[in-house]
Amino acid sequence: RFAAYAYPSKGGNKNPVAIAKNGNQKKYKEYYVLASAFANVKILEGLNAEVKGSVKYEDTQGKALTISTLGYDYHPNADGEHAQVSIWNSTANQLSVRNEKEVQYTLFATLNYMATFNKDHNISAMAGYNQEYFRYDKLLGYRIGMPTSDMWELDTSPSAGQLNVGNAYD
Repeated sequence: RFAAYAYPSKGGNKNPVAIAKNGNQKKYKEYYVLASAFANVKILEGLNAEVKGSVKYEDTQGKALTISTLGYDYHPNADGEHAQVSIWNSTANQLSVRNEKEVQYTLFATLNYMATFNKDHNISAMAGYNQEYFRYDKLLGYRIGMPTSDMWELDTSPSAGQLNVGNAYD
């Protein structure tokens, strides 16, 4: 049990031990890859190909568990009991889970031809191709009423009070 405060005239959570033990807990993972490649190839005399490409991949997973903590009077009442006087961080344990994924790639290619005829005549030609792609996905889940501070999965709490949100776009 945690004492909320020593005197009724002092409001708020004045118990650093309670904050440290039962404050918000977070787990966070992020995976990020950014790669690019470049090639310049001489196919024939005067004919060159150039290719460039890049890929970006990002995957973020986050969880935040908020623990409900009861606060009691420091001084006992007339019956010798320490009355509950406050609840910190809501009335029930809460878990928020967020998953985000982002994928992007770019491909760029050109074919260049340059030739000289009779020392005075030049000819050049170029053909190119470009392709880009982007996708973003997000999924957010929230539940209230986690039974303990050791359970970090959404399905361990009742479905009442749940929230889920998601979106994606290219």
